[in-house]
Amino acid sequence: MYRIFIVEDNEPTRTRLIEEIQEAIHDADVTAAATVEEAEAKIGQTGDEELPFDVAILDSQLPRAGILEINTTLCEAVSRRMPSTFVIHFTAFGEDQVFRRHMGSVHPRSSFVRKEGHWDQEVIGKLVRNKVERQLEDVFLRGASTPAGRFRQGGGTFRLAALMSDIERYWNLLPEDTKHLVRRDFDVVEDGETVTVSLGGAR
Repeated sequence: MYRIFIVEDNEPTRTRLIEEIQEAIHDADVTAAATVEEAEAKIGQTGDEELPFDVAILDSQLPRAGILEINTTLCEAVSRRMPSTFVIHFTAFGEDQVFRRHMGSVHPRSSFVRKEGHWDQEVIGKLVRNKVERQLEDVFLRGASTPAGRFRQGGGTFRLAALMSDIERYWNLLPEDTKHLVRRDFDVVEDGETVTVSLGGAR
């Protein structure tokens, strides 16, 4: 299951985002909130256990008590409760220096998507990239000379099979640098629309 937490106050945008994610990502499990208060209630403000979300998509300006703001309190809660979660800020203010400083200080492991053009395709692209690259990190160690040697103890054949299936499913959506990472461990054969993946030899 690929768990995604969305906070977006605009209902049509939120609905479109959820529908597009569920259509594009076969095992997406989406939790959504419309306001800071609702999001805080869902993730909680207390407790030390890490919440099991893979990605958090946060609108850059959210209403709290009727005022739109970059909500540092929510972002700090997300950072504390989801320290391993990849954060995508969904924004109309990507070039704003205040916003960029906020991303750097609160969410160093983050990206942003501007609300313009084909923003939905960009979001899906970032989600798919994150999904495959996280699985590569889970399944393989770096340093050994062959993919078999890099295979993590306890990684399990199920994880390997799921990763190979996702690579084949999302190959055409992956950026070239992610494809390069994949090819370190797998042989990839492209035949028109069909992609076949097998565990590679020495690299």
